[in-house]
Amino acid sequence: MVAIKANDNGTKRISKSLIDHFSTSNARHILKTDVLETGMVDHYLIYGIRKINAWRIKKPVTPPKIVEFRSMRTYDKSLFQEDLKQIDWKTILNTYTNDPSGMANIFQEIFSSVLNAHAPIKKQRVKTEFAPWLTLILGRQWRHEISSKE
Repeated sequence: MVAIKANDNGTKRISKSLIDHFSTSNARHILKTDVLETGMVDHYLIYGIRKINAWRIKKPVTPPKIVEFRSMRTYDKSLFQEDLKQIDWKTILNTYTNDPSGMANIFQEIFSSVLNAHAPIKKQRVKTEFAPWLTLILGRQWRHEISSKE
């Protein structure tokens, strides 16, 4: 990290030591940073001015993620197969003899209606937490560490 001070003539002085740096977790909360030349020491005073109402800065609102899934709570394989056996599949063949896409659409509608009766589609909201520090590599290492403890 470096602290940069722009002089009046446009030149910049750069301090390469790690003493002269200013860190923040969110740059939007900082109004101004600068270097104050004191003239007495080789390291100048650095400072930052934080916005007073920084906690009131609105975060971008991300809509919640909605996940659709089939509820298998009441699903019974034998009852599902029995309902499929009771359907007259020949009506599809007789109605749409020359139209394969029509046959596929009707089959999908009939099959979906039986499936929805036995395993209905449910919707659930999933919270989305934004964690920029959680990268793919860090997540893998974390899972590996947890699994090695078990």
